[in-house]
Amino acid sequence: MKTNIELLNHIYETAEAGKDLTAHIMEKVKDAGYCRILEAQANGYEQIQHEAASKLTAYGADAKGAGVVKKLSKQAIASLQTMGDTSVSRISALMIQGTTMGVTDILKNLNQYNGTDTEVADLGGRLLQMEQDNINTLKSYL
Repeated sequence: MKTNIELLNHIYETAEAGKDLTAHIMEKVKDAGYCRILEAQANGYEQIQHEAASKLTAYGADAKGAGVVKKLSKQAIASLQTMGDTSVSRISALMIQGTTMGVTDILKNLNQYNGTDTEVADLGGRLLQMEQDNINTLKSYL
């Protein structure tokens, strides 16, 4: 079962990955309106990441994000997958795939959570809802 700190670290890492990969993908987007949508999504991830870090600090723990190698490998994969096709439709499909993995992962971690802090569970629920909303937004660009 997951403790408060374990779930918060997972939320932090998931939000960090979403923020970083969305920012990385934004560099490839030429459509200004679509870029604003991705920017709003990246800002949402950043807000949740900040809240998780603050809560971890309150618990006397440090936020443990993804390591440099893990970050670079995710960015390399994203670059390879968009190579040659940076259309809004292709990028939306890739973003939906990645976000769906995030939804599955946060659901698994929420189901394993055994902590007593409702704010931690609520933050995980907000991350889940945000990712589901992001998927719904991106579907219209396929």
